[in-house]
Amino acid sequence: MCGIIFHSIKQPIDYKDLVIRNKRRGPDYLSTKNTPAGYFTSTVLHLRGNALTQQPLESDKGDILCYNGQIFDSFEVPDECNDGVLLLNILSGLSDDDLRDYLLNIADPCAFVYYSTSTRSTFFGRDTLGRRSLLMSSSDDGILVSSIPDPSLSWEECDATILYELKDDQSLIKHQRDTSIKLNRMIPEKDTVENIPCDILDQFRHILTQVVDRRVRSIPTHKETGSSLRECKVAVLFSGGIDCTMVAHLASKILPKSEPIELINVAFCATPNPSIDTLREVCSRAPDRQTAMEAVEELQKLHPGREFRLQTIIELMYPKNTVMDLSLAAPLYFASRGQGYLYNSKEDYTAQARVLLSGLGADEALGGYGRHRVAYQKGGWDVLADELEMDLDRLPSRNLGRDDRVLSHHSREVRFPFLAQPLLRWLSTIPLHLKADFRQTELGDKRLLRTLAVSEGLVSASNRAKRAMQFGSRSSRMDGAGASKAKGDDIIKIN
Repeated sequence: MCGIIFHSIKQPIDYKDLVIRNKRRGPDYLSTKNTPAGYFTSTVLHLRGNALTQQPLESDKGDILCYNGQIFDSFEVPDECNDGVLLLNILSGLSDDDLRDYLLNIADPCAFVYYSTSTRSTFFGRDTLGRRSLLMSSSDDGILVSSIPDPSLSWEECDATILYELKDDQSLIKHQRDTSIKLNRMIPEKDTVENIPCDILDQFRHILTQVVDRRVRSIPTHKETGSSLRECKVAVLFSGGIDCTMVAHLASKILPKSEPIELINVAFCATPNPSIDTLREVCSRAPDRQTAMEAVEELQKLHPGREFRLQTIIELMYPKNTVMDLSLAAPLYFASRGQGYLYNSKEDYTAQARVLLSGLGADEALGGYGRHRVAYQKGGWDVLADELEMDLDRLPSRNLGRDDRVLSHHSREVRFPFLAQPLLRWLSTIPLHLKADFRQTELGDKRLLRTLAVSEGLVSASNRAKRAMQFGSRSSRMDGAGASKAKGDDIIKIN
């Protein structure tokens, strides 16, 4: 992972604060290349290859790449290699038209700035789902692009449905992407709910296991943990719900038994000036805390040789923005910060893992929202299909960029197995009723995932109903404006 800064502004500008902010994303290395096309700056967090790879990358032809991302599915990356280097080699060898097509269809999670000597253009953008942050600030003097904003300037999120091309005359061309996903709309012939075919369940298990494997494999070791405990390379953002529990379960099946897995659980307390004991006791009653403890019990039974390091994080204050933004972003911010205590020993503990796994995306892909049931009840399978397609089509404009900025602030990278393109493509080909079947009065949502959970031994997890993150962690009570009065788009003022 890295932080990216690019500016084409000809006159000297002071962007030291922007560099400092981006260095929080990538503390391992910092460098700038000054070229006629502009200034290219990268900060690096080493997560791929045997040795740290310095950025910005430059080809023999003079092409320059600032790359914040990971290649998981587009092509094979040997464990000892750096994916950014391999990507630069591919881009430098493409014709002008093929280069634009390749960048338009880039599907692995990333944000990038790429200068091509053959086109004399600087391309920048995000992956087709917008999983990495990239922002743009424009003025008459030129364009400034960064992973993180400087509050003194006006910024806009780079649209994930667009590939931006800045020509050497400073004209900006916007190439539109087609990011729509069409679903299989075949409806069941019978009115009765039938079992999911074994071959469908096996394919789902295979693809989901494969995408988790690619996201936990060959993470470099970082010895400077400051802890006597064994090093953790992988953590799961862990509420105890079915999505994150399945991710933790599959990660445990893949990783060597000697490697612990951190399970990071966040809860908030609205009690004024509590003692630490009161704070912990109040937070222990948060819904996500309860389900997390139940889920860990089930995981430990299935993986008796694995150390699951359940870390509980409790907070009283958090960064301020709109009420809704804060109630969603606050749990992520403090989970990424990773300062809490171990549930079993009650000892203070700071998370070690640089890679965080998230179950986000399962609801969109598998029909996990309450509105999906409402859509089916209103208009049957066609209306449900419309709702699911709309959710998938809205993924590029969702707040994944905001979440990336929040989570990476503490030098960690989040990875989303349920948003892997091979999985989304396969799920789009199977009939709706195999993914979610709301003819069932209860738990028809995410039917395919629930069935897989039962077959994997996660019986308790398979029965857990969905709960929004802001309510499960109780961050919705921390808006500072009174939970009963505040609206989601209200601004929380900074004094």
